[in-house]
Amino acid sequence: MDEDLKKPSPHNGSVSGALDDKKQDQPKAAALQKNKTFGNGLIDLSLNAEKLRGLRVRVCMCVCAGALCYAELGTMIPKSGGEYPYLMDGFGPVLAYLYSWTTIIVLKPSSFAIIALSCAEYASTPFYPGCTPPQVVTKCLAAACILIITLINCLSVKLAYRVQNFFTAAKLLIIVVIIVSGIVLLAQGNTQNLRDPFAGATTSFGAIGLAFYNGLWAYDGWNQLNFITEELKNPYRNLPLAIIIGIPLVTVCYIFVNVAYFSVMTPTELLQSPAVAVTFGDRVLYPLSWIVPLFVVFSTFGAANGSCFTAGRLTYVAGREGHMVRIMSFISVTRYTPSPALIFNGILSIIYIMPADINTLINYFSFAQWVFYGLTCLALIVMRFTRKELKRPVKVPIIIPVVVVIVSCYLVLAPIIDQPEWEYLYCSLFIVGGLLLYVPLIYYKFSWTRRIMNRVKMNTALKHWREAATVILAAGLRHGQSADSLKTGLEKVTDIAHKSAFDYEVLLLKRSGKSGFMPNAYVFPGGLVDASDFSSEWQEIFKSFMKAPNYGIGVVKQSPETRPPIFATDRAKLGSPIPGDVAFRICAVRETFEESGVLLAVPKQEESGIRGHTDDARSDAQPALTRLSGLWDNDVLSKWRSLVIGNSANFIKMCKELECLPNIWALHEWGNWLTPIGLYGKQRRYDTAFYICCLNETPHTLQDEKEIVHFKWSTPSEVLHSYKLKEMWIAPPQFYDLGRMCRFSYLKDLHRFAWQRSLEGCEQWLPVYLKASDCFASILPGDVLYPKNVDPTGKSGGMMKTEKSLEELQQDSANLHRIVGQDLYSISVQMNITPKYNHLSPLCGTDVDNPSKNHSKL
Repeated sequence: MDEDLKKPSPHNGSVSGALDDKKQDQPKAAALQKNKTFGNGLIDLSLNAEKLRGLRVRVCMCVCAGALCYAELGTMIPKSGGEYPYLMDGFGPVLAYLYSWTTIIVLKPSSFAIIALSCAEYASTPFYPGCTPPQVVTKCLAAACILIITLINCLSVKLAYRVQNFFTAAKLLIIVVIIVSGIVLLAQGNTQNLRDPFAGATTSFGAIGLAFYNGLWAYDGWNQLNFITEELKNPYRNLPLAIIIGIPLVTVCYIFVNVAYFSVMTPTELLQSPAVAVTFGDRVLYPLSWIVPLFVVFSTFGAANGSCFTAGRLTYVAGREGHMVRIMSFISVTRYTPSPALIFNGILSIIYIMPADINTLINYFSFAQWVFYGLTCLALIVMRFTRKELKRPVKVPIIIPVVVVIVSCYLVLAPIIDQPEWEYLYCSLFIVGGLLLYVPLIYYKFSWTRRIMNRVKMNTALKHWREAATVILAAGLRHGQSADSLKTGLEKVTDIAHKSAFDYEVLLLKRSGKSGFMPNAYVFPGGLVDASDFSSEWQEIFKSFMKAPNYGIGVVKQSPETRPPIFATDRAKLGSPIPGDVAFRICAVRETFEESGVLLAVPKQEESGIRGHTDDARSDAQPALTRLSGLWDNDVLSKWRSLVIGNSANFIKMCKELECLPNIWALHEWGNWLTPIGLYGKQRRYDTAFYICCLNETPHTLQDEKEIVHFKWSTPSEVLHSYKLKEMWIAPPQFYDLGRMCRFSYLKDLHRFAWQRSLEGCEQWLPVYLKASDCFASILPGDVLYPKNVDPTGKSGGMMKTEKSLEELQQDSANLHRIVGQDLYSISVQMNITPKYNHLSPLCGTDVDNPSKNHSKL
C-alpha cells in the first residue's frame, strides 16, 4: 500500500474526486442514509423503546427539523465534510477545527465502535442461548468487524458502495419480515402490550434528555449525506429529496418494527433482552428464527460501513485543510481511497470498544455531537444575516433552526443538571483542550512543527516525489531603454556576457546556507505544493470573478499518454475540486509572493482584463506583458506576506479580503524537472512544474529572511557570466533554462514564444547521473546513453559509472543531450538533438548561425 499512496496536492473540503465512481445519484444517496440510520435504529431504538414511551413523536420531529436545516446548508454550501464547512463559513476556522478535532478523535470512531459492538452482540447471541455473550467475545468480534470494514473501504470505493447496497437490501428485507409478522400477530389479537402506550412515560428533566439521546442516536444517519455532498449528482435536487424520502420512511419503519416487538414482548421483556430482534425471531419465526440475527448482523455491518465511509472523508478533508496531520490527506493513486484517514479512524474505533458498553458510548457520543449540531444550526441563523448573497435553493423558516438550537441546548444541559457525571466533564475538557493544539500547530504554524510534519510525511514513503511549482520571472528593465538604444541583437552576439544585449532581467533567489536542499544556490522562486492550493474555496473565488469556473487555460495539444504525470494526472480522482493546471499555478503564484514579495494577482477592479473572463481565452491576439496592480501598498502586502509564510492557507484569505485572483493566465508552461536519483538522497526528491511569466517592468522585491538570504535581478547572460566567475552557483536546471532564455534579447520575443509554445506541452526530464573518469554528467532524455527504462522510485538503477573520458563519451555518442562538468562551476550543455514540443535548446556560445551543425555548448 505504501507505493500506491499519494498526497493530493491538493486540498474547504471537497472529497469528490476520492472516488472511483465520483458522483452518486439520489437512490445511492438515500441508500447510504437509510443504511446508516436503520443500522442504528433497528437495534438501539428498540433496545431503549421503553425509555422512549411518549417521546417518539418529539424525537421524530426533532430529527426532521434538523434534517431540514441540513438540507438548506447542504444546498447553500455544497461542500463535503459534514458540519465542517458550515462552521468554517459561519464562525471561522476555530470552531471548524474544534469540530474536526472532536469528531475525528471522538465522535466518528466512537460511532463506528458502537455499531460494531451492536453487530458483535447480534452475531454472538445465537451461540449463547439463554445468557449474555462474554464481553471478550463481543469485543473481539467487534474489532474484527472494524478491521474488515476498514480494509474494504481502503481497497475500493466501488467495493464499499457494493457492500453498502447489498446490506441495505438485506436490512430492508428483514424489516419487511418483522413488520409483516407483527401485522399478522396484531390481526390475531396480540395487542395486550399496546393498550396503554404511554404508561410509565419518562417525565424527569434529565431522564428525558438521556432518553432523547437514545432515540436520536437511532436516527443518527440523518446527516450522513452532508459528508459527501460533492459526490452527489445534482446536490441541489438530490440532497433535499433524499432527506425528504429517507427520514419519513425510516420513521414509519421504526413505528411498525416497535409495534411488532410489543406484539410478542412485554416492556420488561424487551428491556431485559440483550438482542431484541433475536428474541422476536425465536418467538415468531421458529424454526427459521436464525435468519433474524443473520440479517440484523447484515444491517449493523452495513451501518458500520457507512460510518467508516463518511469518517474517512471528514478526516481526509481536515488533513487537506491543515486541521489534522497532513498525512491524513494522502490518497491511494491506484485505488482513490483516503487510506491513512480510514486506518486512523479504524485504530481509534478499536481503542474505544475496549473500556465501554454501548449505552455509555451512546451518552458520551450524543452529548458531544449535539454541541456541534446546535452550533451548526446556529451558523445557519447567523449566515441568514452575514451571508445574504448566498443562493438558497432550499430555505426553511427561521423558526426551525431556532427550535433545533434550543433543543440542542436542552439536550446538552439537561443530563448534566439532573445527574452530573464525570464523562460530561471529560468530554467538555477534551473539546476545549483542542485549542491547546490549535494555537501553536494550526494558527502560528511554528517552524519546528512544519519540520516534524514534513519528516513524518516523507518517512512514510507514501510517494516518491514531492510536487512543487516554480516561476521563471522575467521583467523589463526599469531604466527606460528602448529597443533602438540596445546594442546588436543576441542572434549576432558571440559573447553572451554582454548585459546590454537584453532589455529584461530574471529574478534569482539565493537559498540559505542552512537549507537542506541545494544550500547557497541561486534558484527561481517556487516551492512545494500545499493542500490549500487545491482547496475548493478557490472555486468560490474564481466564480466571484467569472460567471462559471472556466479557468480560461488553453488545452495542451500534447497527448495525455506522453504528458508528464504532474500535468497528466486526473486530480479529480485524487480528491481535488479544481484542475491540476490551476492548482500548480496557484502554488507558483503563492510561493513567488512568499519568497520575493511579488504578488501576481488581479484585483476585482481590473477583472475585465482577465484573459479567462471570455469564452475565447486563447485567441490569436497575443496577450500583453503582465502588469502588476498598484492597488495595494507595500505595508498591506508585507502584512499578508507574513501571514502566508506562517500558514499557506492564509493565501486564500488574502485573496478573499483583497478581492483578487492569482493571475494564473500570466504563467506559461515551460518544463518539468525531476530531482536526479541518488544525488540529494531519497528524502529530497522533487517533481517540479516550471512556468515562465513576463512582467512589463521590474517589481519591488523582498526576501523572506528565512529560506532566502539574497535576491538578484540580472539578465540571463549576466547570471551565466557570474556563474563562470564563481560569483554565484546555479543548479543544472537553472543553468539549462537560462541558456534557453539567452536566445531572446527582447522581452516581447520571449513573451511571444512562451505564450505560443505553452500549448504544445513539454517533456518530463529525470536526469540520470553518470560518473566518468574525468567528469560528471547528467544524462537527459534523448541522449544515446539515457536508459530505456528508468526506475523513478530509485530502488534500482540510479547512478551510472564509466572509465571513459569526456572526449571519448562525446565521440562515441551519436545523440547528445547532457549536462557535463568537471566541478560545480564548470558545467556545460552538450546537445545535438532537436528539442520536442517546439522548445529551444540552450544558446551556443559559438556556431550560433548553425546550431544544428554541432552540439550546443555553453
